[in-house]
Amino acid sequence: MVDRIDALEPVDGKSTVRVRIGEAAYEIGSESAVRLGLAPGIEVGQQLRSEIEAAADRRTAAARILRYLRARPRTAREVGDFLSRHGHGSATVRAVLGELEAKGLVDDTRYAAWFVRSKRAHRPLGAARIVRELVARGVARDLAEAAVADRESAGGSTSELDLALAAARSRFAEAARLGRDRGMRRMQGFLSRRGFSEGVVREACFRLFADVPRAVARTGPDPEET
Repeated sequence: MVDRIDALEPVDGKSTVRVRIGEAAYEIGSESAVRLGLAPGIEVGQQLRSEIEAAADRRTAAARILRYLRARPRTAREVGDFLSRHGHGSATVRAVLGELEAKGLVDDTRYAAWFVRSKRAHRPLGAARIVRELVARGVARDLAEAAVADRESAGGSTSELDLALAAARSRFAEAARLGRDRGMRRMQGFLSRRGFSEGVVREACFRLFADVPRAVARTGPDPEET
């Protein structure tokens, strides 16, 4: 028995149609239906069915990823990984990602700029740490470094030293109880892990510990460092 399209039903409020073939129903984009030349009564061979199934998978993936993008901006890698985890094949992932990039909904350059602004505003981090985190999310290193450089050169932006001092102050009282030498070593490790450069770390520590006694009597274990 030859399969045929029984009906094409527009879906209310969406730019999609529901394609009914026997007991099966596929929701696909209206543009895909036109491109495939779909109409009630036409014969559906294996090739055409495969193309309809692929169009339906792209439609499902597109709807799913738009919900994912509502929470915050995402990198191209994050989008691809998300769709793959939800069972969409590589062809669907490439097609949906390409469409999102063409519409400007996924843009690693814009993501990197947003990420730098967000981190610098809410959690002081050094340039090296921010670049590492961006690269880990799939942003190309050159784009990550450019985003950090653009932010640092922007008028009125906080300097790297100011950021290091802001980060250090949350740990200063704890470190100062160790005395200047041990406290500075502790603070240097903390700031280095936050991604600040060696020179910035050294200057921040000199400023913070200038009036701290060189050594203090040990009254217990070092404060726990996280």
